[in-house]
Amino acid sequence: MAFSGIYTASELGAVTVTADQSVILTPGTSISLEDGNLQLDANQGIVATTGPFTGILLDGASISSINGNISLNGESGGLPLSSHGVQITNGSVVNSLGSGIISISGSTTDTSGRGVLIDGPLTSVTGSAVNIAGDTVDLRSIVQATTGNIDVLGSSITLGTAGDNLAAPVGNVLLNGPVTLGSNTQIRALNTTFASTLAGNAQNLNAIGSVSFLDDATNLSGLSATGNIVTQNVLLEVATPLIIRNGSLAVFTGTVDAEVIGEQNSIITTAGNLTIGSNTPGGFRTNGSIETGATTVTILDSDGAELGGVAIVGDDGSLISATGFQLTPGGELTGNGTVSGAVVAGLGSVVSPGLSPGLLTTDSIAFQPGSTFITELDSTIPGAGHDQLLVNGSVDLVGATRDATRLSA
Repeated sequence: MAFSGIYTASELGAVTVTADQSVILTPGTSISLEDGNLQLDANQGIVATTGPFTGILLDGASISSINGNISLNGESGGLPLSSHGVQITNGSVVNSLGSGIISISGSTTDTSGRGVLIDGPLTSVTGSAVNIAGDTVDLRSIVQATTGNIDVLGSSITLGTAGDNLAAPVGNVLLNGPVTLGSNTQIRALNTTFASTLAGNAQNLNAIGSVSFLDDATNLSGLSATGNIVTQNVLLEVATPLIIRNGSLAVFTGTVDAEVIGEQNSIITTAGNLTIGSNTPGGFRTNGSIETGATTVTILDSDGAELGGVAIVGDDGSLISATGFQLTPGGELTGNGTVSGAVVAGLGSVVSPGLSPGLLTTDSIAFQPGSTFITELDSTIPGAGHDQLLVNGSVDLVGATRDATRLSA
């Protein structure tokens, strides 16, 4: 079934077009509805039709609805001619204005085809919310949700090129299926969740907002997020520096294989054991906070981790670096846990055991001129009545300014 020309309807309620094989909108075709839903069904019978055809093809065409939903459901004929379930291409526009939701579902048994393929310059899909499902989903043009979420479900999902490939500026994006990146993919959303694996394909991922990884994300050339970054006991592998931005929260669990830079007012924390950094010079440096909680955080850096913010080693927590720690100006080491690795407290840094009061255990520690050692005193009970720094190694206090505060009269 082929459409050619301009079709306009208003106040018709639901309009459904059903075809045993294809629904094709040829170049220049336009279908517009006002206050009504549109549903296109192609090859949706109990027994699918076979042949060399795409289920639904929008080729330089447009579909629009005001306050109505748009639903596209297509299955290809399955013969190997790059036949797709649903293909929106060549500058086609699918636009549901107002409160309308767009739902696209496609499938194909053609190994060279796609369940859903949205591609081509100027091609776009826009609705208040967008739901896309297919056995394979290939999104190489713009998909936008104006007031809601974008949900994508597929046995494989490919994301496209630079620009707002997926945009839900006041909603969330959920990618539920293994994802492969195209070049310089950008996603704009309050939060983007990768529910399955992400194959970076040596490309950049730019998240305008927060991003969560529920499975391994590997071979990323770069990762940038303006909001928070969350991993849940997975591997995050990034070739270029991973920057935790000013004011952002990074909740990591598992392994972060990347050079890590924390800006001022950033926070790195964990919900489980974490290995983070890179065995290279400058492999881990932060001017923000790092908090272990009751977990073990192992930092990788070939010339020592640089801590320029507050490092809080929680009760029963551990902070480990085989090459040691350098407290830089503004850096503070505190808490009640264990620090494994030599500590050098440099100019403008502070070591303050306990959290009113408490006991902090370290390996060798050296206080350079301009550093400060702060303790709180109340009674003779170590760790409870007064702060204690328990050092398993050498101690050099020569350069330290010692600041002892009595807690009670």
